[in-house]
Amino acid sequence: LGWGDVKLAAALALWLGAAAPWGLVLASLLGLVHLAVLRPADGRLPFGPALAAGGWVVGLALQAGWLDGVVP
Repeated sequence: LGWGDVKLAAALALWLGAAAPWGLVLASLLGLVHLAVLRPADGRLPFGPALAAGGWVVGLALQAGWLDGVVP
């Protein structure tokens, strides 16, 4: 993780509130899929796009009410 990833994770935590762990879990899963599909030669994986996608999906799920029983 670079400092940009840390800053993005902090911003997503402020935006998502109690649902932030779900965003991080989803981002981790997306990162693993990205790693399995592309297999970068140097082993480095940009985590920022996965963080952004995970936060976006969880944000949409919060707006739609899909996480009402899961997140207080």
